[in-house]
Amino acid sequence: MNVGLDGGFAGFKLVKASKQTTYPAIVGSVFDETYGTNGHRSRELLQPRHVLYGQAAMNEASLITRVENRGWYTSKQFIDLMLAGLTELSAAVVVSADVVTCLPYDYMGMAGKVAKRLSNTYKVRRPDREEQTVVVNVIGVVPQGWAAFITQAHDTQGKRTEIIKNDHKYGMVDFGGHTTNFETMHGLRTLDGQCKSVDVGVWKVIGQVKTMIGNRYSQLHLNDHQLVEAVKAGKVMVKQREVSIASMVRRAVKPFAEHLVVQAQNLWEDGTGIDTIYLAGGGASLFGDAIAKAFRDITKPLDDVDLVYANAIGCYRYALKLAQKRQAQDG
Repeated sequence: MNVGLDGGFAGFKLVKASKQTTYPAIVGSVFDETYGTNGHRSRELLQPRHVLYGQAAMNEASLITRVENRGWYTSKQFIDLMLAGLTELSAAVVVSADVVTCLPYDYMGMAGKVAKRLSNTYKVRRPDREEQTVVVNVIGVVPQGWAAFITQAHDTQGKRTEIIKNDHKYGMVDFGGHTTNFETMHGLRTLDGQCKSVDVGVWKVIGQVKTMIGNRYSQLHLNDHQLVEAVKAGKVMVKQREVSIASMVRRAVKPFAEHLVVQAQNLWEDGTGIDTIYLAGGGASLFGDAIAKAFRDITKPLDDVDLVYANAIGCYRYALKLAQKRQAQDG
């Protein structure tokens, strides 16, 4: 099966033809077999390592290990989460996955290392089924942002669309959990000197809001992913009463949004010469308006695609394109 994988610091997303899955990018150890009794054990791996992942790890794990640097993409935790997603996508005894994944633009120098590390044959076992053999072949590693852009260039069958013109120049802003990627393309060709990653993402805002909530409501203790939901909703429950935190979110977003606008202007100045700037990623709802205001009339969200899943969907469509190319070469 062809699979698109977006394994960011904050969340994992995998897409295949008829199915997709997502979960928080968290892996936790299981030291006590009484863990996992609150209905979350479906998100548990027994093999190759005995771990809980996603929401189950947050709620039930004895010990959570987080990696928040470029070593994440070759870590044991990343492999755990990849195998968890692949076995959610398929319950077959033998799973053969041709995977395209993506990295922050500034991490692309390690693309070969990532492909080599992830490509392997694994024995995987979940609590609800027999052992599966999972054969992972990483057939492509592309930049985050460019992957999202591919959703406009290739349709659900991997075929080229007429949306992206070869003689047009495009900007792409992908707002992630920990990084925001800015990329410039001429048609589908990346202009390397006009691309960069910035260490600003949704979690910067989450951290600021967490501090603000703690200062005002010291009795309220929310984990990171509860904070994400609170920021999305703009409210929290305090003593069984709904309280708005919309003003906190706005104050937290403002300096980071302003910083991202400056970064975009450093690349594209006032936007002259750029035909369209596309926005994608889970942080678009927080930072997208600031970019759109700075580059009026040429900024828009991606068409007909979930912005949160955009990189994973683009990776999947690129995997289809590569498969079609191989078939054509094989005759």
